[in-house]
Amino acid sequence: MKHSLRLLLLGIAVLLCAGLYILVPHTDERPAPTPTPTAIPVFSVSPEQITGLSWDYAARTLSFRQDAGVWQYPADKRFPLDQDGTRFKSLFTALENITAQRYLPEITDPAEYGLDHPSTVITVSRLDNTTTVLSVGMQNPVTAEYYLQVSGNDGVYLIDGALPQAFACGLFD
Repeated sequence: MKHSLRLLLLGIAVLLCAGLYILVPHTDERPAPTPTPTAIPVFSVSPEQITGLSWDYAARTLSFRQDAGVWQYPADKRFPLDQDGTRFKSLFTALENITAQRYLPEITDPAEYGLDHPSTVITVSRLDNTTTVLSVGMQNPVTAEYYLQVSGNDGVYLIDGALPQAFACGLFD
């Protein structure tokens, strides 16, 4: 009799579990997607608005000016610049829409970010006679992003490597 009572109780427990399984709604066990960080706008300029461009690379400053729609190298106006080449296009593309993943609003020591001696300093002159200086500091060893400071802003942005890579070129590149 004890044996049949155990079987009966076991059967009732199985039926209760099956009933609960059917009646309780099942939830999707997949984890929620990680939200994509919102890009922070840093600097933007259309190529048509740029009248002058200079940057420091390999301890040398390169400067270019646009005169009547033609880009010139003021240090040697006869230097043959490829007006429609990929070099200027890649520089303009890098400047068109710079965004950051993070912004540090107040920094106390620019040297901590490599901004006391920036690796690259880019100066952009525009048709409206405004000039913006972009100073690229060191690369963050953890995120592989670069520190960037924009003239007129005391904060520091963390940007990807597109801007510093685009301006890592010399006159003959």
